Amino acid sequence: MKNVKNFYTVGIDVGGTKISCCVGSFYNPEVLIESYDVTSPVGGSKVVNQIIKNIQKLVPHTIIEKHQLKGIGIGIPGIVESSSGEVVWAPNIKGWKNIPLGKIISSKFGIPVYVENDVDTAAVGEYYFGIGGGYKNMLFIAIGTGIGCGIIIDGKLYRGSHNVAGAIGWTILGKEGMNCQYKTCGHLEEIFSGSAFDKLAKKLFGEETNSAKLFELYRKKNKKAIEVLDNALLYLGMAIANIISFFDPEVVVIGGGVGENTDIIIPKIKQVVKKYSQPYIANKVKILSSSLKNKAGLYGAMWLPVINHIMKDKKEKILYLSSSEVYV
Repeated sequence: MKNVKNFYTVGIDVGGTKISCCVGSFYNPEVLIESYDVTSPVGGSKVVNQIIKNIQKLVPHTIIEKHQLKGIGIGIPGIVESSSGEVVWAPNIKGWKNIPLGKIISSKFGIPVYVENDVDTAAVGEYYFGIGGGYKNMLFIAIGTGIGCGIIIDGKLYRGSHNVAGAIGWTILGKEGMNCQYKTCGHLEEIFSGSAFDKLAKKLFGEETNSAKLFELYRKKNKKAIEVLDNALLYLGMAIANIISFFDPEVVVIGGGVGENTDIIIPKIKQVVKKYSQPYIANKVKILSSSLKNKAGLYGAMWLPVINHIMKDKKEKILYLSSSEVYV
């Protein structure tokens, strides 16, 4: 057997404003080094080159030369063909449509590259590095600029037939949601997301106000803030109550930038879930805040090569030993 203790993986979390990178151990869920860069507003090939340069900067040449780098995982805010690594559409990155990102990065480094939607990588990160390890079925609700859901079923990431499973932003909640035309986001995302709250805050409190200020005003007992957020939280709770009834998870994890306001969000969600979700499930499901916060997607991307190695190489088994060594 060959000792793979010194094999490594790279994780990349690409956002509209920031590119996060990390190097981790292949044999154990452990992050060794991290770095951050500002996403180029130019988009297109400029961002692809940024990813390559960040990997080259972060990973020592000796590791690449000795073939110790075993895979790269990338999380993208958009629709991804995970089987080919193609970015179908990433609306927050200019010019990113039908980009063969996986092939481009793989040809540069000569190793496998795995590309997933960023909410899915966040679900993977929370499952393996955060609070999800003790559960088989988990939903990860990411509330940031938009809102999405990563789904873990029987310990495996569920993508759906077209790689867009968990697009809960398009949930229609009430008849009023049927009278709108949605081109870039759905009914729930128009009500409960960072972009929705930014618009609402500016409308109610002036141009200098944003979603963070809205939650701050809520904590200060501002009547307008309480009224609009409680209404939005009712809709979010309804959506989560529905998906809990559909999937019967053991745990629902709330994450994302807006999702970090768990002191306000989680108590309200629990009330709605208990009232409207399937009663037997409602009394058992746990609703928790992300333990990794904004690093869930980065760590999940880093772990994609390990997951794919386990799934694809059925003849060989990775054994997680108490000594933290893995042998293939």
